[in-house]
Formats: sequence, structure tokens, C-alpha cells
Amino acid sequence: MRKTLSITRLYLDPKNPRHIPIENQKEIIEFLIENEKIKPLAKDIAEKGLINPLDLVGITEENKKKIVLEGNRRICALKLLLNPLLAPKKHQKYFNNLKQKIATPIKKIEVHQFKSRLEAQPWLSTLHSASSDTARKSWSTEQQTRFEQEADGKPDHAAALTILEFSLQNKLIQPEQSQKVITTITRMLSTPEVREAFGILTGVKERNIKINIKLEELKEILRQYFNDFDNKAHNIGSRSNKEDRLRYLEHLKSLGKIPPSHLPEEIELLPGMISTTNSTAIKEPLSNKNQSKNSTYKKKQNGLIDYELKVPVSKIESVYLELKTKLKVKETPYAVAALLRALIEQSCDYFLRKNCSIQFHENGRSEKVKESSILRVKILSIAQELEKLGHLEKKELSTLINECQPNRDIGTLSLLNSVLHNYAHNITFEQSIAAHNNLKPLIIAIWNKYPWPNEE
Repeated sequence: MRKTLSITRLYLDPKNPRHIPIENQKEIIEFLIENEKIKPLAKDIAEKGLINPLDLVGITEENKKKIVLEGNRRICALKLLLNPLLAPKKHQKYFNNLKQKIATPIKKIEVHQFKSRLEAQPWLSTLHSASSDTARKSWSTEQQTRFEQEADGKPDHAAALTILEFSLQNKLIQPEQSQKVITTITRMLSTPEVREAFGILTGVKERNIKINIKLEELKEILRQYFNDFDNKAHNIGSRSNKEDRLRYLEHLKSLGKIPPSHLPEEIELLPGMISTTNSTAIKEPLSNKNQSKNSTYKKKQNGLIDYELKVPVSKIESVYLELKTKLKVKETPYAVAALLRALIEQSCDYFLRKNCSIQFHENGRSEKVKESSILRVKILSIAQELEKLGHLEKKELSTLINECQPNRDIGTLSLLNSVLHNYAHNITFEQSIAAHNNLKPLIIAIWNKYPWPNEE
């Protein structure tokens, strides 16, 4: 029987399977806060202004008390939003802050009242028992991604879902294997060098993938990728890092899987797929305040550089300011990459001119570095010096060493070289951004952290 009751009339279940029997209501509340994630639940309710209308609270009456059998976490959160003093003292401020955000307090709730616990047990078992075939089944990541696309047009695993569907259509992967790989595909595609090698021109949140290699070439890459998926020697699973993924690219290259050239025009991987980065999903209008924040965010995202540099050299300062204020990285990735090369090389040359004793150390050997040295040597020698002086972190130096490996067709150094010397090398704005992010600590260390002597 359904009815609407005041939340203050409802009692949390002393026999809730989530805890040992507890008779005191405040003790039950304390246990649920500490162990059953009541805070994020209360926050969600406060932000939405209501509880999930798809979930009905179940109660029964015992000793003239309305006892909650299903929905104890929700009722606990609602009680705390009405009266934060029910929480232990250390949590009261948190719930009081949430209470202030709710325009209309939730004081009543619709419930289904069972005649007894016995009557409710089959339904509680259906909802909560892991062994029950009829229990509510959580969505897989793949299913969650499809829902997010339908809901707001921007699923986190958009590109991975398209790759998965393409692979299933072309029998590159078995359906049972597809259930566990979508997050790992996203991790793989999050590396710009991987997308470049796979011929993918779009980002990880774009469903309508566009490529600049032949479909058969991509099929060969994916067929090999899924074949190697569970091979621990490659470590391309959910725990892989960027270095693992770059090493795997070298493996694919050694097998001849990475195409040596690209198509002159891009093609859609799955024709007709709706774009998710240019979503037309209906949104609530933003307040003026939020519009202002959103505009500022977009403005920052247009340029490559969002930080200040103290550059005393006129030409280098002009290069920096053009990168910061003139060029939009999404619209001019090639120009941005070219100017980024100019900024880093001229910064290194100026540093070497003022520091004539810089040495480059590698594999137990040292060499004196000059302005005429190759770019890799200049970058890494200055990074070694700045790390020694404490202006660069070890992990930042390690990133540069990894990104500036010699004789590689991927990575930051490859992008800096190919933008000027390789007419067949295509560049995406994501690659320009990734290269800059790797070089950013070095650029800042040179101009903002290194103690330049005062010059007359």
C-alpha cells in the first residue's frame, strides 16, 4: 500500500543488514555516515532538490513505529538535511552547509508499506542479493557510455565506444571480450601519440571518429591490439602508463602495423555517427554568472599558454605573446607547433649563451653543449641543470627524457622536428597541446625560476 509520510515519522531499521543490530537511532545514523557514503548521497539530493523518483522507500509498522526496510540510506540523508544536529558533531557543519542549498526542504516522501518484514523479504532479496538473477544489475562501462550519450551527448568513453562497435562489426573482437575493454581503450586513446599512430584525428570524447588512414590499415592495428590485450609482456591493460603505451607503439611499428603514410582527406570511421563534441543536446540556460565563467574557460582553452612568463628578450617575448594571445590552438595546430618549437629552441639558445659551461650527461658520457648542438641535447642538458638546481622536479625531467628519445617517430621531440622538416607528418591540436604540456615545466623553469643576473 502506497502512502505519503513525514520523514520525521520514519525510523531507521535497527535490524538493517548493513550493520549489526543497533537500537539507538543516533548510533545508526553515525554508523551509516561513517560506513555507507551518506555524505555524497545527501549532497546529490541537495543538488537535485529531490530523491530518485525511480526508487520507492519500503516500510512496515512495528510497535506502532514506521520502520524503514528499504531506503535507509536515503531516509538517513533526508533526516540529516532537515536536522543536521542528528549527526555526530564533527559532521554537523557539512550537513548544515548542504541544508542551506536546498530551496524547498523535503519533508515528506512517498512510501510503500508492507504488512510485515516477512512480506517485504522476497522484494528486498530481489533488490540486494548478488546471487539473485532478478537483482538490479549495474550497467557495464559500455552500457553506461551509451546512456551518457543519450542523456547529455558527452560520454567519457565516446571514442572507445565507437572503436568497440567498429571492432565488433568487423569481428576484430569477441562480444564476451568487449565487456571488459572499453575503459582500457580510452586509456590507450588518451595518449596523443597513439591516436596519431592509429590515424585518429579526433579526441577521446568524440563518438564520430575521423581517421586519415585506410580502414583496412586500422583493422590490422586493432586486430593486433586485441590479440595482445591480455599479454602481460606488453602491459596495455587498465594499469598501463604512457611509457607502456609508447613502447607498445614501437612494437606495432616493428610488426609493420603502423602505416607509413596518411590519406589526403579524412574519413569517418562509422559514417552517420552523431558528433559528441559538438553536441546539440538541450541544456538548461546558464545564469549570467555561469555564462561568464564558461566564457572565461573557453577563452583560456583557445590559446596554448595560460601563464605569465618574464622574458627580457624582445624576440622571444614576441614569440611567447603570439602563442599566448594570437593563435588558437584548435584552429592553427601547425602554426602553434611551429611557434612552440621557436619558443623552446630560442629559450634554450639564450640560456646556453648565458651559461657557457652546460654539460649533457647520457649513458655515462658527458659533452659540452653549444647553441649549434641538436635540439634534443639542448633541451635535456638544460633540464638536467635545472633539476640539479631544484628548479625542475625529477618526474618532469623523466618526462622530457622519455619524450625526447632519439630515432622515434612519436613524442614531443618528433613533433618539434617534424613540424619544420617533414611535409608528410600531420599534426592535430591535441598533439600540440600534449607537446606543450610536456615542455611547460622547462619553459617556466628557464624564465620564471632560474635566477638570472641583473643586466645593465
